[in-house]
Amino acid sequence: MAAEPGGWHRTRTPFGGVGPVTRTGEEASMRHLHRSTRPIAFAAAALAVLPSLAADGAWTETYLRAVALIEQGRVEEAAPLLDRVIAAHPLPALDVPTPGAESIDYLPYLQRARLELRRGDALAALRSLDVSLAFGGTRAVASLRRWVFTLKAQARAALHRHGDVRAALAPAAIPES
Repeated sequence: MAAEPGGWHRTRTPFGGVGPVTRTGEEASMRHLHRSTRPIAFAAAALAVLPSLAADGAWTETYLRAVALIEQGRVEEAAPLLDRVIAAHPLPALDVPTPGAESIDYLPYLQRARLELRRGDALAALRSLDVSLAFGGTRAVASLRRWVFTLKAQARAALHRHGDVRAALAPAAIPES
């Protein structure tokens, strides 16, 4: 038996028999319709989410205020603001539209790590950086990835300076006692 152009899989029936699998009539047109509308459905879902992120502009303003306070070193004021924003919007996102014509990179766990480093809690900063990496947004952009690893190095150095060498090591490198 000669295989059809395009591969052997086109000559098998669903239950292992040999012969062409043909879809006729309504079944074929529905399958084609489903495949052609899939990208449209994904785009519509993405567009539905973005306005809801931007609709409540108060949370983006609160996030930006918390980031500004962290940069000024006023971490005790920034902490409750950042916690409130994370509770309302726990998933990080890149290019989130703001009420103006701008967009921001919403990276709450990265900002929380900065806050915790300024507080002196390097272990909590490492945990926040691991959460940030787990969500993947910071892995996509090289500059953000470098920022995360720079902060991780600072946190590990702080732990090492304070004598907490076991905590400064990567979790995989710590032998079980």
